[in-house]
Amino acid sequence: MEWNVYEGSKAVGSLHVTCEGLYLHLEGSLSTEGRLCRVYGICGRHSVYLGLTDSTGCIRKRLTRKGLPTPEFCILSPYGPGQWMPWQGELQTVNLEHCLIKEEGGAFALAIPEEQWQRLPNNIGEGQRTQIYGQRMLVIDPDAPIVLPRIEKENGGKKNEVLNENAGEPIDPLLLADLPADYDYGEGGQ
Repeated sequence: MEWNVYEGSKAVGSLHVTCEGLYLHLEGSLSTEGRLCRVYGICGRHSVYLGLTDSTGCIRKRLTRKGLPTPEFCILSPYGPGQWMPWQGELQTVNLEHCLIKEEGGAFALAIPEEQWQRLPNNIGEGQRTQIYGQRMLVIDPDAPIVLPRIEKENGGKKNEVLNENAGEPIDPLLLADLPADYDYGEGGQ
């Protein structure tokens, strides 16, 4: 099987994966431009460290299958595994890249780089601004309920009042003749 590897939105290669008993063998040659990079498997909100490339971009790793989920895709990152793990994916239809994620007690915290803050929808809410690995990041709860904006009526209006959308005045009763017989005109009818 093949696992695609990305650096941001750019495809940099794939890992050829073979199963042999209790182990997975990963092998691939990635476009790392002479850098040492760490490879992570992205499984939903989880990030799993898979290994380190050499300076030519090659990776050859043997991992136990136990507890290793099959990633949706893989990413390159300069950061080592720790409390914050490299992550990228979709949050409320926005594709985020070069993020960090951590899990504490079943809850997740997502750190988004400063250059991506403006891409977030307004309904995400406020987060905490902090420095992680020397980068300005916005830390949010990716599982927080969506806060929808409150819709206000322009004209106000009263309960059950039928208004002409253009003039903001009650509709002529003769125009209401075309409504179905079971139409509810509100309290007391018309």
